[in-house]
Amino acid sequence: MTNATAYTFNNITELRDNYYMETNALGQALLITAGILPDAQQKELLHGYYACASFIDAQVGRLLDELETLGLHTNTIVVLWGDHGFHLGDHNEWGKHTNLEQASRVPLIIHNPFGGASNATATGPAAFVDLYPTLCELAGLSVPTQPIDDSTPTGRPLAGRSLVPILTDPNVSVQHGVITHYGSGTYGYAYRTERYRYIEWIDGSGIIQARELYDYEQDPMETINLAGEPGYAGLIYQFSRSMRDSGEAGGCVRLKASAPAAATSADLMLGGLKLVTDQVSWPDAAGVTYNVLVTSNLVDGIWTTNQTGLTTGTYTWPLTNDVGFIRVDVAE
Repeated sequence: MTNATAYTFNNITELRDNYYMETNALGQALLITAGILPDAQQKELLHGYYACASFIDAQVGRLLDELETLGLHTNTIVVLWGDHGFHLGDHNEWGKHTNLEQASRVPLIIHNPFGGASNATATGPAAFVDLYPTLCELAGLSVPTQPIDDSTPTGRPLAGRSLVPILTDPNVSVQHGVITHYGSGTYGYAYRTERYRYIEWIDGSGIIQARELYDYEQDPMETINLAGEPGYAGLIYQFSRSMRDSGEAGGCVRLKASAPAAATSADLMLGGLKLVTDQVSWPDAAGVTYNVLVTSNLVDGIWTTNQTGLTTGTYTWPLTNDVGFIRVDVAE
C-alpha cells in the first residue's frame, strides 16, 4: 500500500498467537515474516473460512424453512448480521484487527415480511446501532430514549437510525456515514461513507497521530492512502467534523475530546465533481456547507461565487450556461 501509516496493519497477531507459527529445521518457533504465509497454509485457511460460511448458510436455510412450515414466515422479521469482517490475505492480512474495509464490513440482511423491496442490495452506510430503531419501526413500537445520567433515566436519543427507508427503496441513504473503531493504545476511528473511508488514529492525549483516506470508487482494493495527497484537504476537513457530529460518536470519548482537522480557505476546494445532465454533485458531509464558484478560463480567469451556503452535495447548473468551469469549496 502507498502511504500506509504505522497503525494501518496488524501483522496477523491472531494467527501467530492462536493458530499458526513457523518452525525451523529443529522445530523451534519462528515469527511470521511480514505477514506472509506459505501458499498451502493460505489455501487451508481459505478452505476453512468458506466451509464455515457454507455451514452457517445451511443453518439459515433450515431456520427459514421451519418458519414457513410453522406458518410464521409472514409475520416474523429475520435479521442476519456478522460480528466483524475478516481479512483473507488482502494486504497480506489475516484476521480482523484493522480499520480497513474487509475487517469492518459485515453481512447485514433484513427480511421484512410486511413489504418493501425484495432481493435488493443497498449501498448506503449502515451500522449495528441502526438495528434497534429499525426493528422498533418494523414492529410498530416507539423508540425509547437512553439515560442522560444516573439520576435521569430517559431523555437521550438512541445512537442509530431506522433503515426502513432503505428497505423500501435501496437507492436511498439515511445518513452520510457511520463510525467503526479498532485500536489499543492509539485508537483508530473510521468514518465510512458510500464512497470513502476516513480514519483518524488518536493517542491517549487526544492528539491525532495519523490519518487515512481511501476512495473505493477509484481504488476498491485500498492501495493508496490519500490523506496528505494534494487536493484532499477539503474531504478530510468535512469528514473529520462529520464523524464527530455523528450520533454514534457519543460513546467515542477520545474522538469527541480531540480537535477535528483544521484547514485554511486555500485548502478547501473539493475534487471529484460529477456532472450528470445539468446536475453537479460532489461528496458531501453532514453539518458542512458549500460554495459554488465558476469561471470561463482556467488559465487566468477569476473565480466568481455563484451559490453560497449549500448544505447538500448537488447543484443544478444549466447546460445553456456559457460558464466553462465550476468548482466547489467547503465553507469554513
